[in-house]
Amino acid sequence: MNTQLGPARGAWLVASREIATRMRGKSFVLGTLLMLAIVGALVGFAALGGGTERTAAVTARSTQAGAALQAQLQATGGKLALRTVADAAEGERLVRAGEVDVFLDSGPGVRAIVDKDTDSELRGALDVLAVKSVLDQAGRAPEPAQVRALTPADPDRGSRLALAFATAMLLYFALLGYGITVAQGVVEEKSSRVVELLLAAVRPWQLLAGKVIGIGLVGLAQLALVTGAGLVAATATGSVSLPSGTVGTITALIGWYLLGFTLYATLFAATGALVSRQEDMQSVIMPVMMLIVIPMAGGLPLLLRNPNDQLVEWVSLLPPFAPMLMPIRAALGAAPLWQQLLAAGLMLPAIGLLLWLGGRVYANTVLRVGARSKLTEALSRR
Repeated sequence: MNTQLGPARGAWLVASREIATRMRGKSFVLGTLLMLAIVGALVGFAALGGGTERTAAVTARSTQAGAALQAQLQATGGKLALRTVADAAEGERLVRAGEVDVFLDSGPGVRAIVDKDTDSELRGALDVLAVKSVLDQAGRAPEPAQVRALTPADPDRGSRLALAFATAMLLYFALLGYGITVAQGVVEEKSSRVVELLLAAVRPWQLLAGKVIGIGLVGLAQLALVTGAGLVAATATGSVSLPSGTVGTITALIGWYLLGFTLYATLFAATGALVSRQEDMQSVIMPVMMLIVIPMAGGLPLLLRNPNDQLVEWVSLLPPFAPMLMPIRAALGAAPLWQQLLAAGLMLPAIGLLLWLGGRVYANTVLRVGARSKLTEALSRR
């Protein structure tokens, strides 16, 4: 007699089990507290400020002004590296490319070129330097530094950077942490033979789908809780003024989490099914982890420094990297709507393909206990 449940009911039964088990577990509580602590630290850092490291381009004639600006920033806890260029044209090119933060030009007083606008700390240091430069010159009245922006200033730039960084951190920990949780759950059920009991009621693909849905919803609840707490803390302390489009950014964050988690969780589940011991799990899921770690470690610093970096722009359209990079670009206001829609559109067939392949791997390997299964055997048609 066939006792297996219908498709939707079977998947939801597994999902309900995962939700009830995970949300009562210590890992959910500890993970939430950790993410809240990280968000709290980000809000606190924004409120207190911190020594920002910058780079200034100088010519041979403006080296002395660069050294004076360097000393002025060091006095307030900031850091400034100097880069010597041949002429003003090269200095302006480096500013446009985002390779330096400011170019100090030679001339009367203090003359600087920036890409958009200076932050308050750098602007204050330039003004102090301008005043100091004329104190010993009789007949000249102190005047502020002459700062020329190459592109129109964005008054929300600082807030966008903070929002983009927070978005990146939340996505990184949510996708990586809950993706690994999926793999661990698969291995635990195989090693304890619980999976054999579950498969008496549901099909392998229902078990895979239910696990992804259940853990994904737990992760979404945690993400919503932490995001809400972060917004309340930022608003209450006044440390970060929320830029225009914040609601859209948060909506996109949730959407990209759902797309990214579905893609990565399927990969984590399929690779986890290849082994039956926790000791062997790390080696098989490492390639999947790298798909999350690499764009975070390589793309985030580039985007925070230059949101219009062309390499990251094209890479962010590709399904493996889009869930990490595209939300950050969107938070920075550097991703046009058509690019966001294109990246999401490319994600859908990629997810469909991985669900099909992952379901096959899962069905072929989930009952195998003992030696690690070969990928070719796992993908073979039964």
